[in-house]
Amino acid sequence: MGVTGWAFVGTSGIVNAWMVREAWRFWQYEGAKGSARGLFWASVWHLPLVLVLAMVHKKGMWERFIRGGFSEQELDDYAHDYEEVEVVNGRLRPVGVQRPL
Repeated sequence: MGVTGWAFVGTSGIVNAWMVREAWRFWQYEGAKGSARGLFWASVWHLPLVLVLAMVHKKGMWERFIRGGFSEQELDDYAHDYEEVEVVNGRLRPVGVQRPL
């Protein structure tokens, strides 16, 4: 879908290989020798780890992080939604809009 880069395939492959290994052990030992517990913990940690890796490898994430804010194009795109926009504490906000108490 173009959301992440190719590095995500490699790093998530490690987590996926761990999951496959634990599933293979579970199938091989038919749940004995701690394989059921290993597969359980692999299944608990698999999705959160893959999602964190996807966020880390999201295209443009590090450029935006290093730049520390919005690009001029993003400011221009947002400014068209409102007549005036100001930057308050590093965030864009329409002029005159007050923060709720």
